[in-house]
Amino acid sequence: MIPSSHSNKLGVMEQTKKEPLKKNKLNRVVYFVLFIIVIWWFYWFQFRPAQIRKKCALQADKAVKDIPVDSFCKSTTETYFKCLNTIYDTAYELCLKRKGLIK
Repeated sequence: MIPSSHSNKLGVMEQTKKEPLKKNKLNRVVYFVLFIIVIWWFYWFQFRPAQIRKKCALQADKAVKDIPVDSFCKSTTETYFKCLNTIYDTAYELCLKRKGLIK
């Protein structure tokens, strides 16, 4: 037969072994949640805006090519390029406003 004091020690040892396992699982869950938050933050504030700006730049280029520029931009070459830049900037800003990046 096992003495009662010996069985108590085994019970205490089993409990102390279970506590670090619970803390380890909790740490893993906390780290996983933090990892997901960091990934979401990076996507929302870095990757997504960069992709939107890229698409808006392509749309603004297309707008400059599609608009009959001669009817809007007249006069000298310098003002012609200023006019093209104005059309591009306007199209780009409108796209960013539609996508919610600027107010």
